Amino acid sequence: MRSIKGVWRISFLVLAIVLCMQAVGAECKELKPISVELESCNAIYSSKDNVCLVPTFKLSNPNDQLILATIDYSLRFGGQILGSAQMPTIYLPSGGAMDQRDAIVLVYKSWFARLYFEGKSPGEAMKILLPLWKGLDGKEPAKVPEGMWSKIVATTSKIEADGSITLADEDGTERIFFFKTSVQGSKQLN
Repeated sequence: MRSIKGVWRISFLVLAIVLCMQAVGAECKELKPISVELESCNAIYSSKDNVCLVPTFKLSNPNDQLILATIDYSLRFGGQILGSAQMPTIYLPSGGAMDQRDAIVLVYKSWFARLYFEGKSPGEAMKILLPLWKGLDGKEPAKVPEGMWSKIVATTSKIEADGSITLADEDGTERIFFFKTSVQGSKQLN
C-alpha cells in the first residue's frame, strides 16, 4: 500500500513539474518582429493640383500565433516627406502573410507652401518640388513659367517608408518594432 502511495506522489509531482514548465515556457515566449516590405507605391490619380499614391505593404508573421499589428509610417521621396499615416489594426494569422494598402494625397500648393515656410524662396521651392512632382506622375501645375515644365527632368529615386509596428498577441503582450523599406519609383498612370 505504501509503494502505491509513493508511486502516486511521484507521478503527481512529475505532472506538476511538467505543467509548471509549460506555463513558464508560455510566459517566456517573445514575439518575433513581423516582416514589412513596401511592395509598390502607385499613383492612382494625378492632376495639376494633387496626386494620390497607394502604398502597398506586405506583412509576414513568423510567430506561431495570431498577432494584432498596428503600423505607423512616413513615406519619403527624394528626401522629402510625402506624408505620414497610421493604418488600421489588422490580424495576421500565425505563419501567414497579407497585403495592407493605404492612400496618401499630395496637394501641390500645400507642398509648395511647406517648402516656402521652411525658408525656401519661391524659385528654390520650385526647383525642389517640380522634379519630384513630375516623378510622382503629377501634371503641369498652374503658374509654372511657360516652357519650364518640358525641361524638368522627373526624379526617379526610391520611395521609402519607415515607421513602427505595435504587435499584440492573444494574451495582450505588446512589443514595438521599427522598420525601413523602399521600392523604386511609382508606376506611371499615362
